[in-house]
Amino acid sequence: MERMAEFLSTLQLPLDRIEHSGKLRAKETAEILAARLRPTEGTREISGIAPNDDIEPIRARLEKESKPLMVVGHLPHLSRLAARLLGLPADRTVVEFRMGGIDVKATSNLISPTSVRTPLPLRAAKKTLADGSIC
Repeated sequence: MERMAEFLSTLQLPLDRIEHSGKLRAKETAEILAARLRPTEGTREISGIAPNDDIEPIRARLEKESKPLMVVGHLPHLSRLAARLLGLPADRTVVEFRMGGIDVKATSNLISPTSVRTPLPLRAAKKTLADGSIC
């Protein structure tokens, strides 16, 4: 994760905070990333992102979020959350997460650890899916 944090620091991503589940590995990952990325609001433990938590409360909050943030969470929660943020059923796989990587999600304000992809505004991602450009 240190190498990933070093790489991400070269991208100069705007980042206000890193949210994590509070589980030991998620907290450690958030701290490693924060040391390099220096989010203006630091790190914050949040509830509702454990592996089997309901995704709807955090989905609703993230869709209203205006600040760029990073979420350090767990599978299968992150996979279901990514699908719902794109307006798809939670059981639809839209992102293949890999341990120790980073996914820049299909929102311009959410970055979540697990391979760096180009950020796509949520509205554009939903339109692309509706047009059938992404399967």
